[in-house]
Amino acid sequence: MDVAAVLCTQLQSKYGDHASSVTARRQYMTKLAEAADDHSHVLLLEDGERAVGVVICFAWGNTLYVRQAGFDYARIGRNFEYFNLCIYSTVHLAMQQSLQAVHLGMSSYTAKLSRGARIERLEGLAMSATGESPTDQEEFARRQDGLRSMLERGDGREIDRDDSR
Repeated sequence: MDVAAVLCTQLQSKYGDHASSVTARRQYMTKLAEAADDHSHVLLLEDGERAVGVVICFAWGNTLYVRQAGFDYARIGRNFEYFNLCIYSTVHLAMQQSLQAVHLGMSSYTAKLSRGARIERLEGLAMSATGESPTDQEEFARRQDGLRSMLERGDGREIDRDDSR
């Protein structure tokens, strides 16, 4: 789990989440394992004997849900490692498990759409830790407007930093 925590923290850091620590990621992953270990699958990409990529997925119902990914960016980048591990290998695993669908997560819209994924509407309840109504928070409202526009267009081009993944 330590290698997976390090790799996942590196991915988060690459895309702007510099607050997450390996320790916090390890604790989070331990909770995931405790709650859903019977449904989990870990896909590992190795360069020789060293892990350079990891994807953690959960099979539930007829769907494989991709939950966490991580990479050693100093050692990858020449062989489409992200695509091969996060997309191709998860589709292959879903087929091996006779699952009907793969849920690739809510980020990296442009990359996923360009590879044939489709966006489906999700709904949820947003709660504020500060007690303010989330709709009163400027950043929350801006992101909601952007997501709403993207869903109406169906193309995902409006998403900010996640576009580059």
